[in-house]
Formats: sequence, C-alpha cells, structure tokens
Amino acid sequence: WLTALTTAETRPAPARAERRSPEGEAADVMLGRLSIPVLLIGPGGRIERANPAARAFLALGSEGGLLSTALRQPRVLEAVGAALKGERAGVVEYSALTPVESHVRAYVEPIRLDVPGPLPFRAMLVLADETSSKRAERMRADFLANASHELRTPLASLSGFIETIAGPARDDPEAQ
Repeated sequence: WLTALTTAETRPAPARAERRSPEGEAADVMLGRLSIPVLLIGPGGRIERANPAARAFLALGSEGGLLSTALRQPRVLEAVGAALKGERAGVVEYSALTPVESHVRAYVEPIRLDVPGPLPFRAMLVLADETSSKRAERMRADFLANASHELRTPLASLSGFIETIAGPARDDPEAQ
C-alpha cells in the first residue's frame, strides 16, 4: 500500500487520456479520506502531496510549495531534512501559542522510491493534534491541585480541634 501511495503520489499528474493504476487510485482515495494531516515531502522540502486534512490544518494553498513556509517549526524541518537523506527521523512534539494554543506531535518517516537520480528519498509527515488531550491533562492537574488545597483547609481545622481535645483540653470539660 505504501509503495503504491508513494509511487503514485510522486509522479506528475496524468494526462486526461492516461489512466492511473488501481493501486494509485486506491491510495488517492485512502489519503483523501484520512482525517489526520498527511504530507509527502520531496527534495528541497517541497510539498509533493498533501491530503485535505493537511491542507486545512496548515492552510495550504497548492502543492509544490515549500514546507518551511507552511510550517515554521525548526525541529520538524530538521527531522524532515534527515528523512530526505534516508535517516530515521522519528517523532517531534511542538507547541504554538498563536493564533490559538495548539500542541502537535509530528511523525516523520523516510520513504525510498524507485526513481532515477540521486534523490530517491521522500519524507512522510503525519501531524497529530494533541491540543485537546493536553488541555484535559492540564485541567485534571489543576482540579487535583485545587481539590487538594480545598480539602487541606478543613482538615487542618479538624486536626487542630482534635489535637486540642486530645492534648491540653483532655481533662478540661469546659474547653472541650
């Protein structure tokens, strides 16, 4: 499937009379229906293919543009550069605070294609928006901190009363 996806996606667009292979058409359909952003990055950091989710997520105009103009995250760009050299790049997490806070996990993998020339590698970039899970994690931590604080005050009062009754006021019914 991946071979069909990458070879089909990196070829120039077919002429109207030319038919694509069934594997290439299936890869197009699968890529188009994925709800997560997926991009295929070619030599020089050019976006060779982007599914609709990637176009929406990065506000891409057209294919063929540079990734560095759409995504200004140096660590992601370094990982893509490594993948284009055939090196395993891995996972990069980044946060952006403008225009709204977002947390993204970028998965970068090198893909070797059977193409002539000195640049056989492409980079597959998958972006996973982790904003909602990070917010939920922060809300949980804030709730625990607030609940802990709110419980400490009455517990401190009760502890003080118990210490007074058990200690100095033990034999004093009036103080109890």
